[in-house]
Amino acid sequence: MYDNLKKALSKRGISNKDLAEFLGVDIKTIQNRFSGKCDWDIKEVFQITKFLLPEYRLEWLFATDAA
Repeated sequence: MYDNLKKALSKRGISNKDLAEFLGVDIKTIQNRFSGKCDWDIKEVFQITKFLLPEYRLEWLFATDAA
């Protein structure tokens, strides 16, 4: 899930560990978000789209099927 987000983060050289540190959560939380075990928090979504990946549209980044 979230293949677009994974690709965009990878393109920037941002690992799951980096993302977890940026968001102030545990690495397991990030793994659970990417696997779909739990939903992304709206604050996390806005932090990612505003500060880490502002060149991408939120709808594209968080699409559950790669587009």
